[in-house]
Amino acid sequence: PDDEMYGVTQHVSLAAWAGDKPVALLTVDNLISQKPITPIDQEALRLFAGYVGLAIENARMHNELERRVEERTAEVRRSEATYRALFENSNDGIFLLTPDGEDLTANQQALKMLGYTLEEYQALTRHSVNAVAVPEQRADADERFAAVLRGEYVPLYERTFIGKNGKKVDVEINLSPIRDALGNIIMVQSVVRDITDRKKADEALRRSRDELSLANLAIEKASRLKDEFMASMRHELRTPLTG
Repeated sequence: PDDEMYGVTQHVSLAAWAGDKPVALLTVDNLISQKPITPIDQEALRLFAGYVGLAIENARMHNELERRVEERTAEVRRSEATYRALFENSNDGIFLLTPDGEDLTANQQALKMLGYTLEEYQALTRHSVNAVAVPEQRADADERFAAVLRGEYVPLYERTFIGKNGKKVDVEINLSPIRDALGNIIMVQSVVRDITDRKKADEALRRSRDELSLANLAIEKASRLKDEFMASMRHELRTPLTG
């Protein structure tokens, strides 16, 4: 009765599908009584419903992708903020450099260790990332850096740095690669710990051990001489005096 009231002569409803799920219902009313909806019209409507379903699904996927991108972006920003906090507040010196060695930065602890500003350090290392190492260690330092870029494991090792004032600083270095999501090395991280005091303590301990060893040898020698003297005295006491 409602159709008759509004002059509807034909009524077609089609579902718009996205995969195996209906996502919309399309309704078409024919108000022209002289031109009925033909099978060709119905096929065109089915195609249109298919396009509508695809459009709705594409919009849904686009919104989902945007949501995931936003979540991932927020996650990356949180990770970057966490790393930046660790980088700046670490008790160890940290150097970051690109595989070509051109783009280099360092945290405040690293700069304090060497006595340079960041600009001074970058200028100093423009032609060699290992410019602060003592000259006789630079070739080995370059080889270790190359080994990290080849994906090889480089164990902890010791170096001697030369600070801005010429003072030598003994350090322990841990080199490790930083990779992107595809596994490509995009940065090399060098964590440097000042072991000058530890080296001095080790040297003092070594000297103490050497001195103790010498003292023990002296005690042993004195004890041996005492035993020889006492043996000689006993021998003389047992020998009758003649005259």
